[in-house]
Amino acid sequence: MEFIAFIVTVLVGFVAESLLGNWLNWPGVGAVFAAAAAAAFILRALQRREAPAETQSDAQSPGGCPGGQEK
Repeated sequence: MEFIAFIVTVLVGFVAESLLGNWLNWPGVGAVFAAAAAAAFILRALQRREAPAETQSDAQSPGGCPGGQEK
């Protein structure tokens, strides 16, 4: 996944610099878009990492009853 994220980040930076750099006369726009793409990949990885931890704590409730209370 890291290699794909790297390739996509480089491509986003290149395309943004090619298209928007000349059109808007904004030198360095590729770096801005590449940083935003990298941040999106990092945030997505963090969300994926935290999601299983929440479901795991719900599955470990003893007794199978809500709140862990036996009847």
